[in-house]
Amino acid sequence: MPLSIPPVPNADRSAEAFSALRRVFEQSGFTEASICERLSIPNLAGVEPEVVRARDSGPLRNASDALIRLFIEGWPVERTELDSLLSPESIQLLLDFVLLGPYGESSLAANVSLYPIEHLYIASDRYNNADGSGFEIWDDFVYPCLFLTTRKFIQMLPRTATGDLLDLCAGTGVGALLLAAQSQSVVAADITERCGIFARFNARLNGFANIETAIGDLFAPVAGRKFDRIVVHPPYQPVLEHIATFNSGGADGEHITRRIISEAPKYLKPGGRLYCLCQLTDREYPVEARIRGWLSEAESPECDIAFVCYKHHDIGRYTAIETLQERKPHGAWQAWMNALTSNGVKEMVYGMVVLQKSASPLRGTFTARREGPNSTVDDLLGFLAAETEGTAWDFGTSIENRKPRALPGTTMRVTHKPAGGQWETEHLELVRKEPFEIALRVDPVTANLLPQMDGSKTCAELRESLPFAVTAEQFGGLVRMLTSHRIVVLE
Repeated sequence: MPLSIPPVPNADRSAEAFSALRRVFEQSGFTEASICERLSIPNLAGVEPEVVRARDSGPLRNASDALIRLFIEGWPVERTELDSLLSPESIQLLLDFVLLGPYGESSLAANVSLYPIEHLYIASDRYNNADGSGFEIWDDFVYPCLFLTTRKFIQMLPRTATGDLLDLCAGTGVGALLLAAQSQSVVAADITERCGIFARFNARLNGFANIETAIGDLFAPVAGRKFDRIVVHPPYQPVLEHIATFNSGGADGEHITRRIISEAPKYLKPGGRLYCLCQLTDREYPVEARIRGWLSEAESPECDIAFVCYKHHDIGRYTAIETLQERKPHGAWQAWMNALTSNGVKEMVYGMVVLQKSASPLRGTFTARREGPNSTVDDLLGFLAAETEGTAWDFGTSIENRKPRALPGTTMRVTHKPAGGQWETEHLELVRKEPFEIALRVDPVTANLLPQMDGSKTCAELRESLPFAVTAEQFGGLVRMLTSHRIVVLE
């Protein structure tokens, strides 16, 4: 039986019609709170399609319930019942925008999934069938924003003001929409026409007339342009063979991401940043060093590289699970594992890659990595700010009048060894769990300095209190190490 692909929403109606459509959702009380209450889930990132559909959410009591049944649960609704909950004008709008369509002789069913995300309403392809049968995706499937992977991307987008923004591999365009209010111009680009239609529909539904949608392979539709910020959630799933455009990243998951990272510097303005949430691999060299190699090959050495790792995956377990899910034979898994290990893959790592194009000849570049499974976007921005400031050629002298303050949460771990009939200190480690997991070996001088870094003394005063001479540059190196690991902040 051929795969039945639902139609796309109508993105070409008038601005007045889009405003009226949005009012249908707003006036119906179709909110995250109402959805979570009805489905008995803590938040919309907790939507699990099979669990939601297996649970009886009860009779439809109001317009919000009807919209949840149609667009979240994905079940059809009898037209007579819908007529009792929504106005004729509202139902006609949902039909005119191709959000609903006839189902059977007397029901209507959704052609899309549609849900609130923060202050937005976002439409994507459905993730289930109206009749409850097994669901299959197709190649240009537009991935929903409800699931944890996209939610992580949304959570880690910096909501700071910027100039020209590019949302690459945009899908629904949710990244562009969430950052549009802080940006001067916005482009949402994707390789599929279907994504372009959904992104345009979502932009107009949320009242954005200034978001440009572009169709083409990665940076091709914006050739010759430069941006202050690029955000991207690329296809990074390691796969035995191509599944769909939105997720398939080749055997190691890096096929698309490597192209994006290598090409990105040409599309960044000085000081501009790329934020790329993806999955890469540690091999003979860790991923941040491998990215430095990619940039050198692309003749783009002027970029800083930061990687915050949120999760590690064992390659054997990961590929075994994927092989079973794709219903491939054991021999296929063996061939996949051989391909990965022969290329030196040791571990898969999921996290945020940030490239920052240098804006000043008065500082060096940095390559840095942190383990931060529970870190926030503010932690990421603090890490980037500390690394950027710390690479200034005059960092040591520029902070002489700044006051370092140790953040709470750091502990000291002391390791002793027996020597000469007594215990001798072998090494000292500063240990933190959040925002980044570290075990940083330090010398006794640093260990004794840290309690004095309470925000009351300047760097110059602390340096001069040492029992031996230390230059401002040498002391600056110590402070940079502490600020980079978020052990200390400068005030």
